[in-house]
Amino acid sequence: MVRSLEMQQLDAWLRQLRHDLKSPLMTIRGYVDLIQRGAAGPLTPKMQRYLANVMRATLRECALIDSQLIDSQMRREPTSGDSPNPQLPSPGAEPLAASGDPD
Repeated sequence: MVRSLEMQQLDAWLRQLRHDLKSPLMTIRGYVDLIQRGAAGPLTPKMQRYLANVMRATLRECALIDSQLIDSQMRREPTSGDSPNPQLPSPGAEPLAASGDPD
């Protein structure tokens, strides 16, 4: 079955969205990892806790992004006999849910 141009555009948009959302998180994870390994010198226990919280939050947000986009792809995949009519999200579309763990 040949995928429509709209489906290809939606797939490209979702790949770009995933990249744009996860890139800053990956940068944060990289710097936190460097600091946790001692690249900036010794850490106090309080600093270690703060960095662990940042790492947990970035991992959680990456997982949330992945699950939201996978869920979006699964919802739009047609079942046999269905004719897909994908809609690109509007610029004012509701953002992904953010976690509220303040640690």
